[in-house]
Amino acid sequence: MPHDYYHAFVTEAIRLYTSTDPEIQSFLKQPIADQNRRIANHYFIKAINDLHESPDNLRFVTINALPVNELYFCWLQEEMNW
Repeated sequence: MPHDYYHAFVTEAIRLYTSTDPEIQSFLKQPIADQNRRIANHYFIKAINDLHESPDNLRFVTINALPVNELYFCWLQEEMNW
């Protein structure tokens, strides 16, 4: 379920960010970054950090199925300053 939810979020975030309407971009920039931080931390980053001492194959299991654009958003969550 988290993967489906995150996929929908990333798809919508990209759609909104690439909107030709500058008002949409400026209005939604920070809320999207904030929501990405919450979602990525809740579903992915926390699980990775909780398994810090575990082998990588166990530690990163929560992100194994993420497509590259979603993985990028997940890792970008701390750096999202569009």
